[in-house]
Amino acid sequence: MVAHNLFTQNTVQMSVENTIVAAHYGGRVRLRVCGLLRRSDGALLCGLHKGVGPLGQLWVPPGGGVELGEPLATCLEREFLEETGLQIRMGVLFKVYEYIGLPLHAVEIFYYITQPNPGQPVLGTDPEWPKNLPPVLTELAWITAQKAKNEPAEAFHAVVHDVFAQDPPQ
Repeated sequence: MVAHNLFTQNTVQMSVENTIVAAHYGGRVRLRVCGLLRRSDGALLCGLHKGVGPLGQLWVPPGGGVELGEPLATCLEREFLEETGLQIRMGVLFKVYEYIGLPLHAVEIFYYITQPNPGQPVLGTDPEWPKNLPPVLTELAWITAQKAKNEPAEAFHAVVHDVFAQDPPQ
């Protein structure tokens, strides 16, 4: 049984802006593992995913789909390296989210992570994404609490707001 404060369910009926995203990732339940990397000033590393969310784009911490037989820690390290070029290590569990916005359905597990060899993130790719199509992952940025507060909430995965909500007041 999952502790109540560790699990969030978000069920929405949304129009998927990009039918290619829906066709590629939809019609099945996806298990995703994602990492929360914070900079010394508290900013959170996120990638901008086009064709996702009610605004047609969504800022999400790096991560991705677990492959059959792949341990969560291995998946997280692989996905982070593919998307950011950074080597990381899985830390403690932050929260589990379930997203249902048919045809997309995902169970997403978010962990705090550490960097054994600190470096600068570099925009990578999603190897699952067809190479003949424009990329779904288009940008990496350090999202500050102020940016998350000033832009529409729907521009960010719920975890972004949850991470900043746990920060002590300045």
